[in-house]
Amino acid sequence: MDLHIKAHTPFGDEDYEFSAEAGKPARISFRGNTVEIHEYLLFDNEFYAKFNTDIPITTSVVLCIKYNEDMSEQNCYATIGDYASIPLTVSKA
Repeated sequence: MDLHIKAHTPFGDEDYEFSAEAGKPARISFRGNTVEIHEYLLFDNEFYAKFNTDIPITTSVVLCIKYNEDMSEQNCYATIGDYASIPLTVSKA
């Protein structure tokens, strides 16, 4: 699963590159930084993980990505700490 993620934040949209392959750490890259996620659930068009990060701030993140084959239906979001849930839009990289 290789995706381009657009996060729709209160401060504007941010772009991320995402990659997940069974048996390997998932990776999210943005602004020259990469975060590896070692524990996650991965299905054909679904990804779910809860992880801690210190880039760009120290916090916990819940990342949920679900979409159908043609990407016309998506349910994607990131919950940042206890403070915010941010909608995401994904497209194939």
